[in-house]
Amino acid sequence: MSAPNLVIHKAVNSDVRDLVKLESASFVSSDGLLTERAFRYHIKRGNLCLIAREEISGEIAGYVLVLPHRKSARVYSLATSARHQGKGVARSLLHKAMEEVRQRNIPLLKLEVRRENTPAIALYQSLGFHIQRIRQNYYGTNEDAICMQIAFI
Repeated sequence: MSAPNLVIHKAVNSDVRDLVKLESASFVSSDGLLTERAFRYHIKRGNLCLIAREEISGEIAGYVLVLPHRKSARVYSLATSARHQGKGVARSLLHKAMEEVRQRNIPLLKLEVRRENTPAIALYQSLGFHIQRIRQNYYGTNEDAICMQIAFI
């Protein structure tokens, strides 16, 4: 399936309530949910927080939060609403995030993903991410993370 007609833009403070709703619908509290305060902090700090909204309805379809540094950037969080999963929203957000990271001349983009999340791993690999290592118990007891990265330079 292809992504619906989306508008992808950098988050602003007026987006925060929608971001928090999507965050709480996508993750469990033990994941360490991003709060309004946390989203506002990332927006103010200039971290890369992109939102995908349906062009007509304005409904939030997903977001990605990337933490840039000089030598690498990290996909901190990525979520797609249940209604939009499997429609290319995450792929569109990641493409835009990768473009932004490249424009900032940051050579690496890294992420962690639950070992059991095979659809996400397949998506990342299709975008050019490579597995670097496995972190044991990263998400808690018996929940390993696969660490992946893509190099731009």
